[in-house]
Amino acid sequence: ATARYAAADAGYRKRADTPPVALAKLEGGVGVHLALAHHQLRQAEALARRALASVRAVPGAGPQDREWIEESLADCLNEQHRWREALDAAEAALADAHAAEERAEYVSLMQLPRARALYELGRHAEALAAAREAHDVLSQIPGQLSANKEAAALLQRIDRPGHRPRKRGSAAPSSTSSSAARSATSHPR
Repeated sequence: ATARYAAADAGYRKRADTPPVALAKLEGGVGVHLALAHHQLRQAEALARRALASVRAVPGAGPQDREWIEESLADCLNEQHRWREALDAAEAALADAHAAEERAEYVSLMQLPRARALYELGRHAEALAAAREAHDVLSQIPGQLSANKEAAALLQRIDRPGHRPRKRGSAAPSSTSSSAARSATSHPR
């Protein structure tokens, strides 16, 4: 996957007619999730922030250009246990997905990092509602196997009676592999 990403990136950069938004979306989506898969959390965050800044600098770029990068940033921040920042990024992604009038499937994918951040912040009812919404939609989409598994696991974790998020500073189970797998198969762009 890393070699294919590098080849795609190099190929796009060789072409003078490649729009800057396309490069930023490639880096902010696939590049970020490859870095996450290799546990390079700071590099992943830096890629996401750089890609987001690039997209915001392009006149005419819209919510459809930002949403997946914001979702990638939320994944990075969740992996670093920076729940409040992750929630902000996930909510921005979700708002942009709605503004771009994305399909329910893609909106549901935006709910996953949001639900995780809400849960870790102790906002159990909101996390449960977001995870259920994502699971209900994704379970109906045959092509979203890894995202559906991630939604089901998150829903199960949130919905356990008496279970609460870990105390600050304790290790969280990593979803890097699942968010990287979800990214590789889910993003439409």
